[in-house]
Amino acid sequence: DFLKNRGIAELYDADTMPGPRKTDRVSWGLREEETLLAIRNRIKRYAVGSQRFLLTYVPATPHYPYDCVPETFHRFERSAVGDYTPLYLNELLYMDWVMASIVDQLKESGLLDKTLVVITDDHGEMLGANGGPIGHGWVITPELANAPLIIMDPQNPGYHLNYTLGSQIDLLPTLLDLLKIPIPAGQLYEGRSLYAPAAGDRRLVYLNSYEQYGVITRNHFVTGDRKADEGGASSSPRPAYAITNLGSKTLFAADHTTDEGALLIRPFDDFQENLLRNYSSYCECICRGRELAAKSGNPSR
Repeated sequence: DFLKNRGIAELYDADTMPGPRKTDRVSWGLREEETLLAIRNRIKRYAVGSQRFLLTYVPATPHYPYDCVPETFHRFERSAVGDYTPLYLNELLYMDWVMASIVDQLKESGLLDKTLVVITDDHGEMLGANGGPIGHGWVITPELANAPLIIMDPQNPGYHLNYTLGSQIDLLPTLLDLLKIPIPAGQLYEGRSLYAPAAGDRRLVYLNSYEQYGVITRNHFVTGDRKADEGGASSSPRPAYAITNLGSKTLFAADHTTDEGALLIRPFDDFQENLLRNYSSYCECICRGRELAAKSGNPSR
């Protein structure tokens, strides 16, 4: 219901996906072949009608219990009880094929050279290796927080690496920047385009879970815990990592010498609560300020 009220023309889930069902449902919804067929048919329709579109696809496959991957993608076998890593790797192979099939359909339909393709995710996954936990949502580690972002831009072909540190709030301004679309007026955005010139301010990126959190500042990733903060343990040394890159791989090296350990998430939590409570008032103030700046001839930020 939340998405339906945000200007999306069509919205489908496991119960409403177009086309007849040819496979049984899985734990999180449909087999990806079912969704893939619906996506390919929709792309063909867009191509025939020369229709501009935004299509977003959230797959069910890379979720516990990682079930019902076609036999073709059973490359890794489980060897330890409780370790789901092999099953997850099989699912990644499966998703590689699905995403490649979508790109192939764009190419076959003559749309690939004028379509921006973005591949990303929202978090990593703990898979029970070495007796560890399974899932996500309550802890923050570099592996859980380090999400891939692949952008296939027909206006900038070839292989390029962008080492700008960012987060999910930067996705919208980045895509608008690439598409040469202005950020909608009358709204507030905390993100920045990952292709924009480096700003001179000291930007903080906050990473959230139910209890633990992380803060990225400059090239450091510092973790924290809300319960520990409330108990007065925030001054204790906290895990911190220096962020570097090796080609397309992001490296996190433990760094006990950083002076960033005092960063807490409480000010951010307070800011977010205040922003949500007073969002419309802030938007009105910002719009009024921009109008005044435009009348006076002074540039506004």
